Amino acid sequence: MPRAGDPQPTGLVWTPGAQIFLRAEGRINPDFDAAANTPPDVAQVLERARLQLGATWGVVGGFVQLQDARNWGFEGTTSSNEANTDLHQGWMEIAGAIPRRKLSGSIRAGRQEIDWGSQRMIGSFLWAPIARSFDALRLQGTAGRWRADAFVAMLAPPGTFTVGEPPRSVQTRGDQLAAGLVSFAAHDAFNIEAMVMADIAAASMAAPTRDRRVYDFGGRLWGSPLGGLRYEAEGHGQAGRNEGLNHRAWAWAANLSYTRESKRVKPGGKIGYAMASGSRCTGSSAAGVANCGAATSSDFFNFYPTNHIHYGLVDLLGWRNMRDLEVSGSLAVDWFSASLGYHFFQLNEASGRWRDAAGGQVGSGWDTTNTDRTLGHEFDVVATLKPWKPLMVQPGYGVFLPRKAGRTLGGDSPQHFVYLWLVTTF
Repeated sequence: MPRAGDPQPTGLVWTPGAQIFLRAEGRINPDFDAAANTPPDVAQVLERARLQLGATWGVVGGFVQLQDARNWGFEGTTSSNEANTDLHQGWMEIAGAIPRRKLSGSIRAGRQEIDWGSQRMIGSFLWAPIARSFDALRLQGTAGRWRADAFVAMLAPPGTFTVGEPPRSVQTRGDQLAAGLVSFAAHDAFNIEAMVMADIAAASMAAPTRDRRVYDFGGRLWGSPLGGLRYEAEGHGQAGRNEGLNHRAWAWAANLSYTRESKRVKPGGKIGYAMASGSRCTGSSAAGVANCGAATSSDFFNFYPTNHIHYGLVDLLGWRNMRDLEVSGSLAVDWFSASLGYHFFQLNEASGRWRDAAGGQVGSGWDTTNTDRTLGHEFDVVATLKPWKPLMVQPGYGVFLPRKAGRTLGGDSPQHFVYLWLVTTF
């Protein structure tokens, strides 16, 4: 987008775009019990089609992105329309800059994707066909090596609903998210970022007793001290209330990666570790206790992340009550790259809940008599081909091998995930 003080184009500048996303995928043995085969294996084709148009006129800009996301065959008939086309992004922006003073800033209002850092807490989740966007007001600015980013988003509006017998009316305040960060780029080898977030979720028809107020304070360090060598570390502490309990939780992650700098063949490797706190459960999972009978809420609240890129292809872990050792290797040659990854997954609190990347319960969820942390091993293989600039083709395969706690909570048999993903972007 043009900035104030820069040469301005005459009239409007239009930027059209389009994308087609197709992914065929299968999940074999989703409940870890191959003999029973209940629920059955899952096979589906996911599709996303996007049309977008951006426009700028001096310091004023706008962007509209329409999206149709679907699972093939989900509509009732071949002539029905289940209204799965929506506005994914639609925003207006005023942006300006004073180059000689190294100052720039923008204010953006509307529906928009937001990615922070490595997306462990706030991410657009592009792996999913629908992806994620926020109805938000966002302010960004830079001053030399300093950068600031803040936004407020409405996740659900205030309203009224009826519960109970006899019926009673409940007024809800809606759901809101507020977040801000400040970063300083001291050197290529050292960058630092501090962030604060607040998630407020009131009662709703689906959750009439909900009253969540989670406050997060975090920091991130990253840099590249040597050619091809990169490190990153991120940590968070949380307070507030969740699930009707006092909330105290924490999480951290760190990784070190290296990619050989070369014009043609680029081998690389990565090692990392992630941990997140979990609640000690005391209630029976068979009874369906909402907060697992815990005395305090200690499951780290993961906010709105893109977990898929961090904790394995099979998506059986998110950043909550977990420990994850990751080791991977990669090789890139021209338009082809491949990677082999390994994850060793554990529960941080053995009696706590096992929840997947989306926050759903895995298997029985928890067992208060369980004393072992080891969930299992995961191996992932991914190949990415870009034979033509607008086209990406990516086959992938992941297998999760349950061990000890994984067998107690889930089952004895491996779970497999395989996919073929094609994305064309213009």
